[in-house]
Amino acid sequence: MDSFISLRRTAVALLLTLGLAAPAAPATAEARQPAPQVWPTPQSMSAGSGRIPVPRRVVEVVGPHTDPSARRVVKAALRAAGADRITTVGAGDRPPAAGLTVYLGGPGENTATARTLKQLHAASPSGLASGGYVLAAGRSHGRALLALSGADPTGTFYAAQTLRQLLDGKRELPVVKIRD
Repeated sequence: MDSFISLRRTAVALLLTLGLAAPAAPATAEARQPAPQVWPTPQSMSAGSGRIPVPRRVVEVVGPHTDPSARRVVKAALRAAGADRITTVGAGDRPPAAGLTVYLGGPGENTATARTLKQLHAASPSGLASGGYVLAAGRSHGRALLALSGADPTGTFYAAQTLRQLLDGKRELPVVKIRD
């Protein structure tokens, strides 16, 4: 019996060395995606299952103090990803139906973003240092949502730069939560 156990251990070690071991779990159609490449590497990033296509029509929800530079970066990234009609609405207005709704601005910039972060089960940027941000992309109640929320306007701008890297001209966005 001891020789059988020894032989089995040797076989397992050989398979692991050759990379031939069976996967730990079966693959599924909605498998969790690998974490996207972002530089500098955020403090925390978790990729979810699936991707969100960037449609031709996108709604952007902004507050009265949303950083204008961040807005320009977000619009440019969305346009490069295929959005040709971006409708902007205020934080107090009900956004029209769209294939993707983007909430831009931290607590001091856009009060609507906090609710969207909760819908996406993402933490707020509270407690982050100046320049910190949270970016969350996913689905809630069948709607594709994206929230970019900085601890301050600089953080919102950094979130916009991260979105630019995530899209990088692609026509879809990973389901992801980033906190930096």
